[in-house]
Amino acid sequence: MLETIGDIWNIPCDAICIPTNNQLDGRGRAIMGAGLAKQAADKFPGIKESFGLQMLAVPDAKIYIIHKFIHFNKPCLLLSFQTKYNWKNPSNLNLIMASAEDLVDVAVYEEFKTVLLPRVGCGLGVLDWESEVKPILSKILDDRFIGVSQK
Repeated sequence: MLETIGDIWNIPCDAICIPTNNQLDGRGRAIMGAGLAKQAADKFPGIKESFGLQMLAVPDAKIYIIHKFIHFNKPCLLLSFQTKYNWKNPSNLNLIMASAEDLVDVAVYEEFKTVLLPRVGCGLGVLDWESEVKPILSKILDDRFIGVSQK
């Protein structure tokens, strides 16, 4: 896994991962109320509904393709990356590991060359990047995957 600093929305790639939970609101929409998930929901109206439908259809998935869009004049996919079971709780390292393993499978299937992800689980998920999350992801994700920090 590589790392860079910048705005995840302004870096060319094949896919962008957003940290998510697997919670739905009372109307069956994905809860995307903070962080990068909220940015995605604001940027792409309707994804809460479509993401919610996917979670209902395949509740055990860790990675969902939740939106397709044009990014730097080429197709790009917005992917979920589950880090929490409940949006109120801290992120879970075992869930992050399972999501990373599933992300590799999706990247192989979709033939991605570049996949961006933030420091998953480290913002609102309260985990530490250097000591907890990065060591796990570094064992699973190869150089197709770029961790993006805003620092």
